[in-house]
Amino acid sequence: MNIVKATGEKNSKEHTLTLWQREKLVITGIDKVKSANDKGVLIALPNCNLIITGSNLQVNQFDITTGTLEVVGTIDKIDYSQGKSFLTKFFK
Repeated sequence: MNIVKATGEKNSKEHTLTLWQREKLVITGIDKVKSANDKGVLIALPNCNLIITGSNLQVNQFDITTGTLEVVGTIDKIDYSQGKSFLTKFFK
């Protein structure tokens, strides 16, 4: 099992990402899910957005009180984005 963990930038609310075999991603410390479909999930963090792209993606669980999100499917890319991005149009 490959587990990758990342923490957020300094001066921001901490968040973590834990990825299992590109098939399951658990994220903590998120503010809200802006958009989700089978090709991508757009997540609001305190100072930026997090964009997950892949195929057959599903939000399995989202707990707004703890800020924990679980995404399953084939995860191809995880990207941080400041402000509006061309990918935000992808989710409309």
